[in-house]
Amino acid sequence: MRSLTLRSAIPVLAALDVLAALVAWALTRSVPASLTVAALGAIALVGLQTQRQTRSVHRALAQARQVEHQDLTTLRASLLRQEESLRALQRVAGDAQRAAKVAPSPGPTLPFAGEPATAQSVTLVLDTLTSPQLFAGVKTAILAAAHAATQTGLPLRIAAMHDPAPSDNNVMESVRTIVRAAGHDGVAGDLLIGYPRSLIPSPRRDDIIIVTFWRTAHHVGKLVSAGRIDPDRVIYLVQDFEPGFYAWGTEHALAERTYSRGFRLLVNSAPLARHVQEMTGVEIPADRVFAPFVDGEALRTSADMWRPFDRRRPRVLFYARPSKPRNLFPLGVDALRDWITHLPEDVSPRILVAGEKGARVSLPERAAVEHLGQVSLPRYHELLSEVDLGLALMFSPHPSHLPLELPMAGIPTVTNRFGHIRTPWIPGLRVAPTDPRDVALAIEEARLDAATLSRHQWQPLPAELGLPLTDAMAHTLAGL
Repeated sequence: MRSLTLRSAIPVLAALDVLAALVAWALTRSVPASLTVAALGAIALVGLQTQRQTRSVHRALAQARQVEHQDLTTLRASLLRQEESLRALQRVAGDAQRAAKVAPSPGPTLPFAGEPATAQSVTLVLDTLTSPQLFAGVKTAILAAAHAATQTGLPLRIAAMHDPAPSDNNVMESVRTIVRAAGHDGVAGDLLIGYPRSLIPSPRRDDIIIVTFWRTAHHVGKLVSAGRIDPDRVIYLVQDFEPGFYAWGTEHALAERTYSRGFRLLVNSAPLARHVQEMTGVEIPADRVFAPFVDGEALRTSADMWRPFDRRRPRVLFYARPSKPRNLFPLGVDALRDWITHLPEDVSPRILVAGEKGARVSLPERAAVEHLGQVSLPRYHELLSEVDLGLALMFSPHPSHLPLELPMAGIPTVTNRFGHIRTPWIPGLRVAPTDPRDVALAIEEARLDAATLSRHQWQPLPAELGLPLTDAMAHTLAGL
């Protein structure tokens, strides 16, 4: 029994010795960036299998009464040393995996194929184009491109950089519906929607190229450097200060570089334009700044449909997007917990969590929480007629749509400061310091205000945020 047990342990120890040698080498040298996570994962898998074998050996040894105490002690000590090496190997694999997650990737190439087109056009380059994204920034880009096509009389092409891209007719028809609803029937009829390296020809030097999101601007900048595109014919639709999406590093630097490529900047909101100018020194004419696009009539309908609520059961809409750091999800959750904890005993709020699939919050039991996930645009406008106050945070110089749309629909709303950029643009909007306690106090003030309302009053978007998009696009196109 003794010799059989020890013999079965020898292959295990040999395998662990090899792993230990590998770990020793990895820990005394810099692991090359080219060492892939997949390879380290395979090594870690072998290590885990070996770890299970070592546990089997432990059990066998414990059961083998004939094994001398000295042999058992020696073998266990050896196994423990090998397990320490295995843990070191797993740490190396984990470090490499984390490095791979934060390392910038070059991204896909531009979605142009073949020879240049035979006819001039307006070409909108998007990062992605899918059904859930046909709102806010992507919708604004589509509308901006449609305005450009109408004002120049040129056909419109839309290309997306990322695979897999949608190929179903529903997405294409949804894009055409957006274009038609804005009064661009002719553009919608001639619209060409292509996907990476498929339907979109290479651009002509006299094409008008519209980019939005810094990666599209970065890749078009490569064509400018190659002499294939005139930078003055590129319209850069800036919808946020996107270097702020990243830590200081390569992606932050590349994103910031796109603002000084010589493109014609068309900026979504005056606060954002001021911040871009302050951070980059690039001059942005005021007539190339437009107010965020909102559906004023839908918001008016939401305001008209609202009815007074039970003051002991206020309904709170919490805009929750955990995957977007700039939406300050953890801060919002902490603020809600603080607010709920300090409410009068007879008040039990109902918290409606909406904005992103999978967003979950844990709040004190006195609050009823409903997780709605990502809602459709019609459901969103319906929801605005069913809530009494809102919490919509955004750590960015862009105003964000919800901190504008909720108070436009008459809903007392709380958002956060961002230096001197974010201000109470609309009556009923509170701008709190970025601290959970301060946000909680602002929510309570909003609740008290909401309790005094017998109806919701629709409010227009303030002119200080910028020109109408169609006017700003006309100024941007001047001279082309």
